Amino acid sequence: KLSGSYERASLATFDDKGYAFGVSAPLGPISLDFEYAREKTTNNGAFVSKADAINFRVNYPLSKRTKFYALVSDGDSNTAVVGAKQSLTRYMVGVRHVF
Repeated sequence: KLSGSYERASLATFDDKGYAFGVSAPLGPISLDFEYAREKTTNNGAFVSKADAINFRVNYPLSKRTKFYALVSDGDSNTAVVGAKQSLTRYMVGVRHVF
């Protein structure tokens, strides 16, 4: 499966725009998801921040409505402050149940 999204939000003089696209592939009982996301924030048209991330997720069904997932996300964020670059690496593990 292919996926994609676009978001835009505004608050006072701030504008935020972002997009993501990805692919999901079944591999036996599990599914593997890969996604690229980018977001940019401006204030009156001037650059405030930008973030990029690559996400990799594994989903494993425990039952018809419950699944286990593990996510690794690696990215970075730049701000208008000179030299203000942050690593956005994170790890998540969880269980999701749909009622």
